[in-house]
Amino acid sequence: MNRCLVLTVDEDRTQTRAIHDEQRQARTLAGLLAGEERKRLVALHQNAQRLLRPLRVVNPYASQLTFLDAQTRTRRDHEKYLALIDAIALLHQHQREVKEVVCPGSGGERIE
Repeated sequence: MNRCLVLTVDEDRTQTRAIHDEQRQARTLAGLLAGEERKRLVALHQNAQRLLRPLRVVNPYASQLTFLDAQTRTRRDHEKYLALIDAIALLHQHQREVKEVVCPGSGGERIE
């Protein structure tokens, strides 16, 4: 059975109300404190990202992936889906073997 992930924007009125509630909450004392905690967490994550090497991601299963194709907007969403998979693989680089290949016709240039 093929299963596809669809990434779309929720345009429902309930979602708009929830967004407005969050925007108002951000103006309260609790919201300001949460904003400071968010800044601390962002700095922590940025420091963790500095530990990552800029590697190229090769997905050996890419040709087996599926995605909805009934609407033209899925052309853009499909690329986002593939980029998400690449990002997850990059984040797990210390748990995977890093391989090198020599580019044909490049005079021995190696890529990781």
